[in-house]
Amino acid sequence: LCTAFARTPTAALPLPRRAAAAAMSAVDLEKRFKRAEFWEAGDASLLELVNVLGRWESCSEWLERTRFAVVEDARKENMVQGASVERYDYARRNGLVERLAMVQNVPQLPFRDERLAAWAGKSVREMNAMPVSRAAVEIVFDSLTQSKSSLVPEKVMDERRARLIGADGGFDEGGFL
Repeated sequence: LCTAFARTPTAALPLPRRAAAAAMSAVDLEKRFKRAEFWEAGDASLLELVNVLGRWESCSEWLERTRFAVVEDARKENMVQGASVERYDYARRNGLVERLAMVQNVPQLPFRDERLAAWAGKSVREMNAMPVSRAAVEIVFDSLTQSKSSLVPEKVMDERRARLIGADGGFDEGGFL
């Protein structure tokens, strides 16, 4: 008999407050995550990912952007094209959100999800004091797009973000991976 996967009868019972705090402390907030493009530099801790997710509930909060790149040669494919006003207009016309909009805007939003902060053993104030790393934003976007894509439908983004938050208001790592 394999007991590693056996459920105990008490698993479904609500935990007392102290036990819930102890269970939460079992979460490794320093666990590191990398980009979908593993050769890209940068990684982020679970706590940094939570810091990104606690700043928004719907992509409508950050999908508008006002900084654009000027494309000098439209035939030359490069990263500048993804930052152009034409790319932004295309995304808006087609109901898509851009990675670049998330990178530009989410770090400017306040952290406001009290339940998610509590899950991480922090207060909203403590989460707001933490810097938002570009790597963490990129990794969250990779997870939500389930690829290295830079565009995703708004509805899909919101649905996938909602699945990352458990019924207890905490981060659902199983939904993230």
